[in-house]
Amino acid sequence: MCLCLCLYDCNVLVGCATSAVAMYGIAEQYNVPIFGCPAAGASSLSLNATASRFPLLLRVPFSLSDIGLAFSTFFTRYNYSHLSVFRDDSNSFYSFTAKYIMNYFRNFHKRIYQHSLETPFTGADSTSQRRKAMLEEAKNRSRVILLLTHARLVRQFMIQARSLGLTQGDYVFFAIEPYELTYWGHIKFNQGDNDDTNAREAFQSLMVLSLSDSTGNGLDDNLAISIKIKAKEQYNYTFKALERV
Repeated sequence: MCLCLCLYDCNVLVGCATSAVAMYGIAEQYNVPIFGCPAAGASSLSLNATASRFPLLLRVPFSLSDIGLAFSTFFTRYNYSHLSVFRDDSNSFYSFTAKYIMNYFRNFHKRIYQHSLETPFTGADSTSQRRKAMLEEAKNRSRVILLLTHARLVRQFMIQARSLGLTQGDYVFFAIEPYELTYWGHIKFNQGDNDDTNAREAFQSLMVLSLSDSTGNGLDDNLAISIKIKAKEQYNYTFKALERV
């Protein structure tokens, strides 16, 4: 299900990646951009693997294909092959993210896929004993642990991992924070409590995947507009709606 709003010369598509891909053909025909909210994972749904890019689609929040590629690159670079995924099923974003990452590995990095294990849990019911049991199980099968849960629980997992001796450099922890949003919290060690010191030490073994904060294409906006106008007038070339100079 999706909601499509037509606003002058663009479309705002509130829905899943499936809806975005279905609407893209129409947008391409009329050279109209789509703002997908979130439309994450669209590239994996392309019917043609050679045409998995959507230049008119703005996926405002995040792109899960980049997350899959980041993990694949990391595993290849450092020769890791086993992954443990702690999946918080109380939050649909983390359930979907885990599913997409596993699909990405199955399609592009079968070795990781075959040696990955997902451990589902419910964040609201998470206890210290439960987190300890999950970490104890994971440490016996993999050196890389992905924490797909709220920022508050990421911190608690890391503190627990430190108490088990898992933050001395032998294990690597990952968490995902696409951008700042109360929905999934802000991942940070300092909360103004007695665990700040332990959390700070534990966070040295944690890597957080997030969006780059850089913007712009390096050209002055007025210059870019001038180039597009001259391209149309002198060469009869029309830039696409979101095409960069």
